[in-house]
Amino acid sequence: GKVILATVKGDVHDIGKNLVEIILGNNGYEIVNLGIKVTSDKIIEAVKEHKPNIIGLSGLLVKSTLEMVNTAQDLTAVGITTPIMVGGAALTKRFTITKIRPAYQGLVVYAKDAMNGLDLANKIQSPEGAEELAKLAITEAESISTPTKASESSQEKMVIDWSISLKPAPDYIEHIEANASLEEIWDMVNPKMLF
Repeated sequence: GKVILATVKGDVHDIGKNLVEIILGNNGYEIVNLGIKVTSDKIIEAVKEHKPNIIGLSGLLVKSTLEMVNTAQDLTAVGITTPIMVGGAALTKRFTITKIRPAYQGLVVYAKDAMNGLDLANKIQSPEGAEELAKLAITEAESISTPTKASESSQEKMVIDWSISLKPAPDYIEHIEANASLEEIWDMVNPKMLF
């Protein structure tokens, strides 16, 4: 299969994306690496030119996760439905399910790391795997939108001890007297870690 990889607009971090490129490339995938700070227009052009099987979006920053939503919306607006694989340090599976998936008309999967990305890419490439991922996406969306009875009941049982906050604040003017000499204290200090 062919995979387009891009670090989204506004983000220059590409170590994770490059690792995905190496792992996918070494496992038979043809990679088109668009680089960093890639706008959705460039991704759309690349999809039309290269006709990939998968689009991989990467980003390290919190704002990158929002840019992934914008990119998904832009791809949808021009009728692109190529499966998208997203990943990055600030991205969570929950954000993927609740924000990115609803913005896109095709399949969106969250890759927690490069090896998971390889597994997901292999599943997307097989008809059975793609069907399994599509069903899983529906199940995950339903589980997030409908809290389980266990989580509801645990929230009801939570008790907050407000008396802790009513204790007087510590007196920062008072100093604590140490009974040990400085030499004794120094023996307990790891200078390498201190400095």
